[in-house]
Amino acid sequence: MTALVKAVSGTLGNYDVSYTMVLKNTGNVDLRNLQLRDNLQTQFGSAFVSISGQPAISASTATTNPTLNGAYTGGSDNMFNGTSGVLKPGQTITVTLKVQVNPNAVGVVLPMNNQVTVIGAATDVNGLPILDPATSQPLTATDVSDSGTTPDGTNPGEPGDTGGPDDPTPLQVPSIDVVKSVVSLTKLPNSNYNVRYRLKVKNTGNTVLESITLVDDIATQLGSAYVSVSQAPMIIIANTSAATTPTLGSFPINVFNGTSGKLNHGDSVTVEFVIQINPDAVGAPSPMNNQATTGGIPTNGSAAPVGESNTGVPYVAGGVTDVSDSGTMTESTNPGQPGDMTPDDPTPVIIPSIDVAKQVTALVKAVSGIPGNYDVSYTMVLKNTGNVNLRNLQLRDNLQTQFGSAL
Repeated sequence: MTALVKAVSGTLGNYDVSYTMVLKNTGNVDLRNLQLRDNLQTQFGSAFVSISGQPAISASTATTNPTLNGAYTGGSDNMFNGTSGVLKPGQTITVTLKVQVNPNAVGVVLPMNNQVTVIGAATDVNGLPILDPATSQPLTATDVSDSGTTPDGTNPGEPGDTGGPDDPTPLQVPSIDVVKSVVSLTKLPNSNYNVRYRLKVKNTGNTVLESITLVDDIATQLGSAYVSVSQAPMIIIANTSAATTPTLGSFPINVFNGTSGKLNHGDSVTVEFVIQINPDAVGAPSPMNNQATTGGIPTNGSAAPVGESNTGVPYVAGGVTDVSDSGTMTESTNPGQPGDMTPDDPTPVIIPSIDVAKQVTALVKAVSGIPGNYDVSYTMVLKNTGNVNLRNLQLRDNLQTQFGSAL
């Protein structure tokens, strides 16, 4: 594998994987009618999405390159047309292929290993088939791929290496997602508000993640509107499925301590905390947006970091991260949620609030002239005391009920 990037299709959670395959004639006779087969649909199962880049020959020393199959589907079909190509001893062909995958698909089988099979028909210098003396059948050369870059070695130290010459190539796609939502908003006697936030962190990749971080510098982001922590972060056990639950950190800022926790594929942790805010504070931001950042180190499950897909260099802290999206679904852009625009929208605090004051501004004997009656003048002042626009206003005053027979 030579590259791993988010899918050009734009489908959230999908990736484009670039593979490079090197074929070499390691025998002492010519090989013709080359075949290159990679049944990605079977090997990747539900994780396979599509071929996002058809097979291409990027380098070759072959006498004759095989003709490519431009309609390769990633199934049992051949990347070549099967009736072309001449590869003499020592010659090589380099083939590239791009595949779209969803490593978090339902039913995905882990690890996501993959191997290609190459076949060539043995021929003499005149292009005639060489027959097996024992069976009189045409001889063929066949090999399944080894993970690495050297076709005639064991590729020590490459991903998936076991010391053998035919190790499958593993596809490691570490990914983590976090979403954040406002669960409740409670007005306090001092006109401040308690805001209960809920965050969900999920391992949406296909590796184990350890040393889970969750950073939320909410005091800085809310500025003068921030008052205090009303309830420190707590993990909601009923909504958590972690191999090892992260240890809580020093909050505000560090929700987790950053050196603990293990999330297997599909595991998640849900945490809640309550912040007191004063939306009317001088200099309070508008909108009152907030985002958290999560991360984890991809490992083999025993604290040993795995190699980064593109370079092979072991992952370190900060290598796999995500900033929160406003909403509740980790594998979604959360359409329609507050602040929705992109896959990583800040979570706004929306406070719809209105206040009204009423006073008597005049009291005189009734113009009607009825003895004992009075005309009362009232003035009412309405104010939007929240942080969002208000429309379709209503003002109701049931004087008949409240004053009864006095009206």
